Amino acid sequence: MTDRIPITKPKLPKRAPASIAASELTITDETTFADATIRGIDLRSRDLNLVTFRKTTLQTPTWANATLPGLTLEDTRLVEADLSNFTIERGRLARVEFTGCRITGASLHQTLLQDVTFSGCRADLAQWPRTVWQRVAFVECQLNQAYFNDVDLSGVRFRDCNLRGADFTGATLTGVDLRGSNLEDIIITVEQLRDVTVTTDQAIFLCGLIGLRIDDEIGLRM
Repeated sequence: MTDRIPITKPKLPKRAPASIAASELTITDETTFADATIRGIDLRSRDLNLVTFRKTTLQTPTWANATLPGLTLEDTRLVEADLSNFTIERGRLARVEFTGCRITGASLHQTLLQDVTFSGCRADLAQWPRTVWQRVAFVECQLNQAYFNDVDLSGVRFRDCNLRGADFTGATLTGVDLRGSNLEDIIITVEQLRDVTVTTDQAIFLCGLIGLRIDDEIGLRM
């Protein structure tokens, strides 16, 4: 099954590169960074095209309200980043880890996510229109009221996440793993639940969500 394919981790330098302060850098359109550890890079409210990070660790970057068309993150780790309300269009994220990041209200449009892990992130109200998902996992993330409309999420793992009110209208969920996640007020249909993995407690909850009554009492009722 697709959800058993391991996610490839970022291929970071074996020796940790010297840490660079963001104040030492100049970032413009089509800037590329590689083999670096960068602290506190601030792109708030900026509009930058075709910025690329490869084999890089980004510590506490602030990209809130930034617009980054063509952003490429490859073999990159983001730690405690503020990415709230930022926008990516036609981007590429390959072998990327997001740890403890804030992604509230972000929009990733027409973006490829390949071997990407989100751990302990807050991504409520995030939108993922026309994204392509290949081996992606969310672990202990806040995804309440996130929008996953009309995208193919086959094989994506949502482990121990808060999916309260998340909207999966029109999404393909073949092989999706929802175990341990809060599914309260989730927007989903019966047809979408085929080949989705849940726990027993979640299955009982979903039965109620679709209107199925469960009664273990055996006997004739008048």
